[in-house]
Amino acid sequence: GDGGSDGGAKGAAGALEKLMEPGRAFEIDISALEGRFARPDPSARFRRAESDNSDRSTVGSADGGTPRARVSLLEPKRSTSVGIVENKLRGALGGKPLRDAILEVDEALLTQDTLKMALSAVPTTAEQAQLLAFQGEPSSLDRPEQLLRSLCGIPRLEGRILAMMFKAQLEPDMDELLQQVDSLKAACEAVQGSAELQALMQIVLHIGNA
Repeated sequence: GDGGSDGGAKGAAGALEKLMEPGRAFEIDISALEGRFARPDPSARFRRAESDNSDRSTVGSADGGTPRARVSLLEPKRSTSVGIVENKLRGALGGKPLRDAILEVDEALLTQDTLKMALSAVPTTAEQAQLLAFQGEPSSLDRPEQLLRSLCGIPRLEGRILAMMFKAQLEPDMDELLQQVDSLKAACEAVQGSAELQALMQIVLHIGNA
């Protein structure tokens, strides 16, 4: 074991002496070593991440030139939640704008679940003021801002959505209630038409009066 280690060390030393012989060129590819062993620069990853986010938040210019950054006016948390709702609404409405569906009272598209999502996207008074004060092109806004801005001009928006939710839920509730009424009516008719129950009640009454 020790003899093998000594032999390996001597062999390595001999090879190094040959490389270091006088007059022999000894070149090291520094760039190759850096590429293999250098520690990654964390700032480079951060710059790449920033670049990726910037690409996702840009919109093409009108002349097809350099893309413009989309304008975000909402708080980050609010923007994220509205963005999720906006994406789900586009699928649920088949691409139809939410504003049009609400103004047309499109009951085929505005289901109970869709209305709940729309209710969560109702802009607050402060958000309406901020969005309506924006002087730039509406198309330059980020998608969550575009959705909320499109809803700002609908009068009594929250009340409309709540009324549609009530109407959408009323028919299922009425159907369930009518089924319960029918069951109760059938039970009453069964009690009134039961000869056995009437005979039993007469016996109980007779014993009670004895």
